[in-house]
Amino acid sequence: MVGLNSLATQVEVLASRQAAAAAVAQRVEDVALRTSATGPARAALAAADAAKAHGNRLFKAGEFAQASAAYAEALEILDPASSPAATEPTTSYAAECARLTILANAAACALKIHSIVAPVAAAAAAAAPVAAANFCELALSLSCIAAHPTLFRKVLVRAVAAQEATGDNDNALAVAAEAQIRGRALPCFRRWLN
Repeated sequence: MVGLNSLATQVEVLASRQAAAAAVAQRVEDVALRTSATGPARAALAAADAAKAHGNRLFKAGEFAQASAAYAEALEILDPASSPAATEPTTSYAAECARLTILANAAACALKIHSIVAPVAAAAAAAAPVAAANFCELALSLSCIAAHPTLFRKVLVRAVAAQEATGDNDNALAVAAEAQIRGRALPCFRRWLN
C-alpha cells in the first residue's frame, strides 16, 4: 500500500509539473509573439484590408460612391489616433502603409466621381476634387511613402489632378515642382514645369 501511495503522489507531482511547464511554455510563447497585444492590431489590419479590397472591387465595377464609402471605412479602422494597428509598435508601419494605399485609392475614387458627376451636377462634384486633394495631402505626409516609389508617383499625379480640378493652379504647380525636386517628375507634369 505504501508503494501505491508513493506512486500516486509521484504521478500527481509529475502531472502538476507538466501542467506548470505547459503554462510556462504558453506564457513564453505569448510574450515572444505578443499575441495578446498584437491580436487586436492584426484584426484591425485584416478588417481594413477587407474593406479596402471591397472598395477595390466596387471601383472596378464603376460603383465609385460605394467604393468611396468602403475606403472611408478602411481609413476609419486605421485611424492613427484610435486604431490598435496604428498604436501597436509591431504593426504601426504596416498600418501606415495600408493607410497610404487606401488614401491613394480614395483620391482616385474622388477624382472619378468628379469626372463623372461634374457634367451633371456641378455643386455635388465640387467637393470631390477637394476630397482627393486632402487624401493626397495625407498620403504625402506619411513617412512610409518614400519606400513606395510607384505609389508615391500615383499620389503625386492625383494631387496635381485634384489641385487642377479645384482650379488651384498654383498648388498644382507647387506639387509638380516638388515632384521634380524629389526626382519624381513625370511626363504629365511637363506642362506645369515649362
